[in-house]
Amino acid sequence: MILAQNDESVRRAFEWDNAPEGWPALLALLALLAIGYAVIWLYRREGREGAGPALRLVLAGLRCAVVGALAVIWLDPVIATYNVRTIHARVAVVTDVSTSMSVSDPLQSAAGGTRLERVEELYSAGNHAWLRRLAENNQLALYAFGEETAALAAPWESGAGGLAAAPVGRGRSDAALAVAHAFEDRSEQPMAAVILVSDGQFNKGAAAEDIAAHARRFKSPIYAIGVGAAVEPPNLRVVEIAAPPTAPTGDPFQIRVQAAASGIDSASAEIELTVQAAQEAAAAGEPPAVVARRSVTLTPDAPQTVDFEVTPGPPGSYVYRVRIEPLADEPVLLDNARDAGVEVLDQRLRVLLVTGGPSYEYRYLTRMLERDRSVDVSCWLQSADVQAVRDGDVVIRELPRRPEEVFGYDAIILLDPNPEEFDQALALTLRRFVDEFGGGLLVQAGPHHSARFMRDARLADLVAILPITPDPEADVRLTEQGTFRTRAVAIEPAEQNRTHPLVSLASDAAGNREVWRALPGVSWHLPVLKPKPIATVLLETPGGGGEPECLMAVQPVGAGRTAFLGFNTTWRWRGTAERCFNQFWVQVVRYLSQARREAVSKRGTISLDRATIFVGDYVTVEARVLDPQYNPWHEPQVEATLKSGDAAERATLLSAIPGREGWFAGRVLFDHEGSTLIRVKLPGGEGRPENSADERPEAGPAALTKRVLVQQPDYELRALRMREDVLRELALQTGGEFFTLDDAGGLPSLIKKASQTLRTPGPKLAQWDRGWVLAVLAGLLAVEWWVRRRNHLL
Repeated sequence: MILAQNDESVRRAFEWDNAPEGWPALLALLALLAIGYAVIWLYRREGREGAGPALRLVLAGLRCAVVGALAVIWLDPVIATYNVRTIHARVAVVTDVSTSMSVSDPLQSAAGGTRLERVEELYSAGNHAWLRRLAENNQLALYAFGEETAALAAPWESGAGGLAAAPVGRGRSDAALAVAHAFEDRSEQPMAAVILVSDGQFNKGAAAEDIAAHARRFKSPIYAIGVGAAVEPPNLRVVEIAAPPTAPTGDPFQIRVQAAASGIDSASAEIELTVQAAQEAAAAGEPPAVVARRSVTLTPDAPQTVDFEVTPGPPGSYVYRVRIEPLADEPVLLDNARDAGVEVLDQRLRVLLVTGGPSYEYRYLTRMLERDRSVDVSCWLQSADVQAVRDGDVVIRELPRRPEEVFGYDAIILLDPNPEEFDQALALTLRRFVDEFGGGLLVQAGPHHSARFMRDARLADLVAILPITPDPEADVRLTEQGTFRTRAVAIEPAEQNRTHPLVSLASDAAGNREVWRALPGVSWHLPVLKPKPIATVLLETPGGGGEPECLMAVQPVGAGRTAFLGFNTTWRWRGTAERCFNQFWVQVVRYLSQARREAVSKRGTISLDRATIFVGDYVTVEARVLDPQYNPWHEPQVEATLKSGDAAERATLLSAIPGREGWFAGRVLFDHEGSTLIRVKLPGGEGRPENSADERPEAGPAALTKRVLVQQPDYELRALRMREDVLRELALQTGGEFFTLDDAGGLPSLIKKASQTLRTPGPKLAQWDRGWVLAVLAGLLAVEWWVRRRNHLL
């Protein structure tokens, strides 16, 4: 039986409205007794003739009766009316239905049911006897919680659904929100107890200590029922998959996978990498193609890292999936696979190569880049005649200076540049190219022009973004040591950055160290004062007896990157290992171009406030929008659309960000699993297809696009054991008790009736002014008068 929230009734009671309390009551009683004693004492000494003992006793009794009647009138007898309201207490049963409750614990359940199914067995056994026992003494309230909380009807009521159908997100467990809901819904009802049924994996909202403090404020105990095994079940899972968001077609890239094990000592596992077009993955069409397989040994000590080398196919959106073959007795399979989305682009990287003279470095680097199918290189030889035939895939007739020309490139490499052809406007444009538009810039020093280039005041904006502080006495130092050393100085990767992708020329650390030792050293390099504080030093001279000198450094600058290479003899590496020369410069170009390549468009970018997106996440989407002249777009809003698989396209508005010209932002809900395409239309793009093949620097796509992969969250699967310590401490701090699911059958008998009764006084009906009271008083006096008259005592 479910109790009603309140019962109301009216009750009447006889009361003395003027009755004193405490010491006044005692004094009044003593006074009354004294009066009675005085009356009896006087009548016993009645000396008149005819007043015998019996008559005196009758007269004393009548006089005492009169005094008693007056005392009753003075006490003011009334019939009091009370409105009685009984407030029935609540007992709230709060059940965890998050993803971790879908785990089965083979050691605890021979039938193999999940944790949630075992809880439902407790609730439904014996025609819901366990829940009905709770409802006998207190009003029953049922809740299910995950990321949100939902109130449930009692299972024996019509239309009631099961726990599995509760409309709550299951990606996380927010027990604090659920308990708070239970207290808020009670209105003015007292809370007899809160019964929390969970595995204790609370990974959202307030901590268990805060839940206990909240319950103590309402003086309500929490009884915790732990569900699941107290030890980690055997489980293999993919912790992370890292892949670049974009890659040029045919340009190899790396996918890094981290896998881990728990609940076992060690296990041999097969890791498989597959690829599938995003459209096919969303439509569950063709099966994915296997890219590679690896066999690894996983232990609980630390995640195992596995790298896959991938060569992308034709342009398009692809989903790469990593899957671990599960163990034979593994209870959880949801975390055995993880996806990463990669956009394969048909645009080739656009590189501008500017050199002060026809050095060997320039000749070999130009030829190498011209052979690279992923790069379109434009070359500007400053010392060449005006009518000279220019090198490069895309021939230019003059040094790009205008912003719309410079901003069309992904990376710019300056080889010992002659400062005479540069001016302050071009220096500022190059700085904006890096800082605002995410471009990459490398300055390689050479013996002819670099010292003057670094000192030129007109180029201060450009020099300021380099990762080194130039040495104003560089010429003096070079003169002291001679223009060229007679003995080459070795090149060493900086100790703390030996694994940086720019200096990785071998697959392992030991091999990489041997490669660098075998390469020819440098006979000349430009001295620098020091690296910038945020710079990463990659190459340096051996320290010997003094400080090592910086030969190469990189640093982030705004949205882009800059690099400094202090020597110009990498071409000599070709005599030892041409592969190292090619690999080094390909890595440099990719590194410098990465930010622009990820943004896809040169007329803006779309960025999100997080790298990993789960279903149900609200994400801040920011877009930088530029007009065809690369000026910030000034409008109060721009429209963005989201397309996820077969779901209908959704439109949302991004509002201008105050103080940031051309930037727009908005909060977007990602509610579909899989690949989602974000598209922001660019101004001035009408009449041209979105994926235009126009290669002019000033051209760009008609819309900014960014494809993101939305995944199911794994917060619930990072630890699978029942947290008995958390649940037991929560119960202890609130005056409750901890039970396992198998021992919870006797819990309802511990929760007593906790209802409260409130009495509200109503009107009072006085009794002393009734006619019969006056008649009794008058009758007593009349009888005493008659007795006295009859016996001649008046």
